Amino acid sequence: MALILLSGFPCCGKTTFANKLKNEILKRNDKQRVVIVNEEALNVEKLSGYMDSTHEKFSRGLLKAAVDREVSVTDTIVISDSLNYIKGYRYELYCIARALRLVTCCVYVEAADAAANRWNSARREQNIDTYTDEM
Repeated sequence: MALILLSGFPCCGKTTFANKLKNEILKRNDKQRVVIVNEEALNVEKLSGYMDSTHEKFSRGLLKAAVDREVSVTDTIVISDSLNYIKGYRYELYCIARALRLVTCCVYVEAADAAANRWNSARREQNIDTYTDEM
């Protein structure tokens, strides 16, 4: 039915936005199926999944396969909640959706660097999967 790609820097609020968007869609139509595809849903650790290009390629492959699987389900709105910063990768996801004649959009979520670093540090203090400062 639709594919919504979220893109943005780490810890800028993409997952928060995805959850609020899902809740808003369900508030308007509680029978609608809405799926968020992200690292947490696939049990990909952010630190190990993005530590180098090999691990990142594998993580993107898992995310792409999950999006492909979910958009194939009739009457589903899929929210791809990941970094999605590579233009070619976003295009691959767009082509998957286009082949199924789905509506697509890309939402760039933005936050100030200081805020993103603060949110990442707060997550680290709560023992939630986070990015290192170098990443």
